[in-house]
Amino acid sequence: EGVVTTFTIEDEKTVTLRRTGKVNSMMVFELGRIDDSLYEAGPGALMLRVQTKSLGVLMNEHGGIFDLSYSIEVEYATCGLNSYHIEIRVT
Repeated sequence: EGVVTTFTIEDEKTVTLRRTGKVNSMMVFELGRIDDSLYEAGPGALMLRVQTKSLGVLMNEHGGIFDLSYSIEVEYATCGLNSYHIEIRVT
C-alpha cells in the first residue's frame, strides 16, 4: 500500500522496474548486467544489487508477455532469486 510499481520495456533486451511512493527505487534488468541502486524507504536507504538471470520479451501491437528472473543482494548479503511473468493485453 502506498507504493506504485512500474515496469518499462525499453527494448527486447532491457526492462526497468521503478517503485515510487512510500519507497523509491529503480532497477535496470539486462541479461548479463549487474545493476546497483538505492532502495529509499523513509529516513534511510539500502544498497541493492540485482543480476539478471533470464529475460524474455515478446511484444506486438496487441500486447505481449515478459519473463524476468534475477538474483538480489541487499547491503551485499544475498537475499534470493525473484521471478516475474507478466502478460499484457490491449483493451
